[in-house]
Amino acid sequence: MNSTLAGLVAALIALKINNKMLSIKREDAYITYAAPIVEETAKTFSALLLKASVFGTHVVFGLVEALYDYTTSRKGIGVAAGLISVVSHALFGFITVFVMTESGSVFIGLVSGVVLHGLWNTTVIKLLENKSS
Repeated sequence: MNSTLAGLVAALIALKINNKMLSIKREDAYITYAAPIVEETAKTFSALLLKASVFGTHVVFGLVEALYDYTTSRKGIGVAAGLISVVSHALFGFITVFVMTESGSVFIGLVSGVVLHGLWNTTVIKLLENKSS
């Protein structure tokens, strides 16, 4: 139950901050660098503050993002975008927890999740650019 609440709280925080920042200026740089910091911090600290599973919180966040992606993606890619959201956020959560456990440091675990998320977003943006050109 705590992971569900933490995932929903993290999704709401990330949605508010990301929408505000993207309304100021839509740039791939924000999506690549800042959004992963916002999202990974929201997920990890929501889980820790609510004494929830960090991995479970990431999965719930991914489910929320999947619903968002499904409803906002152009026709024909909504299901794939949604599935990718769940899998990618679960992977970010797994890496965060693994590195936190092995290093004994929340900060190092969080940074590992942020870096992986940033690399993922960079890859997706490059693939979309290549596909549209």
